[in-house]
Amino acid sequence: MYPPKHQPHLLKVFMFVILSVFYNKVNACDESSADLVSTVDLGGGQTQYTFDICIEMLGLEGIPDWFSVDFDGAGVNVVSFTPPTVTTSSGDIFTGAIISANDEVRWTFPGVFPAHNSNTMCFTSVIVITGTPTAITVNTHDDYPDADCHIVISLPPPSLQCGCRNHLHHWVRCDECKRK
Repeated sequence: MYPPKHQPHLLKVFMFVILSVFYNKVNACDESSADLVSTVDLGGGQTQYTFDICIEMLGLEGIPDWFSVDFDGAGVNVVSFTPPTVTTSSGDIFTGAIISANDEVRWTFPGVFPAHNSNTMCFTSVIVITGTPTAITVNTHDDYPDADCHIVISLPPPSLQCGCRNHLHHWVRCDECKRK
């Protein structure tokens, strides 16, 4: 007795589903994000940057031991930052510090295996610097080699840094910010 006509097609569909599961591309830090919300000239050579940062906690790469915001460019110094600590849903605390050549803020967990019960941990950070950075790199997972874990925020020329974006999230001139 021969198999019904539709059986070979079902086998092909089944094999396609199985193979697509195994060959599906998975990216590290693909749910991490970092957005520059505002840039404010405080005067006296100081600039305040506000970021919304989400760290992927339950992804392929595991929970990070640290994450950071690094200002690229010569002569940049971090003056202050908030929050001083970031707490996971399990109560594990990442403590912030100014490191490197005073151009990076890094939040570090001092223990082993921090825990968090949702896929992302989001927070707002405000960092005040002196100097003019050329870009900002947000590292969402400690030394993980995947490029997705290093979010680079290109900065507009200083003449456009008035802390304002238009409806398309593009920097606009300072006079356009005042119209809002």
